[in-house]
Amino acid sequence: MLSLISLKFKYWNPIGITKQLIGDWCPPECKTEKEYESSLYNFLHDSLPELIITAQYAYGRAVADIVIAEKVAIEIKKDLNKTSEFQRLIGQAHQFKYWPGSFFILLIGKTDSNLRDELKKQMNDINRNTRGYDQKISIVDKK
Repeated sequence: MLSLISLKFKYWNPIGITKQLIGDWCPPECKTEKEYESSLYNFLHDSLPELIITAQYAYGRAVADIVIAEKVAIEIKKDLNKTSEFQRLIGQAHQFKYWPGSFFILLIGKTDSNLRDELKKQMNDINRNTRGYDQKISIVDKK
């Protein structure tokens, strides 16, 4: 039998539950993006044990760090402060806008404020041009 949180995720509000779980996640002090990815993967796996949590999920030419039940993809960016990383992230978001689920960009650490502002602008443009009943791409800051 599915736990209440898994039921809510699967049948009611995967975006809201994902935001809630990311908010509840208390990662240890990690040095690399990969360590944060591993920590979040383990937390989600423990929180949603009945759902399939996939690491390194490929969609087209893009790869998301984590996918939950093929409904929510999460891309983690630690210390986003280089234009080249920003451009790569924009490319990933454009690929995932065609994916049937939702796409989360999880910013961790020190993100350049100009890059954050431009990221929000570009994701708003994608969301405006994506048909659907809910926001396609969400940006979450985890301090």
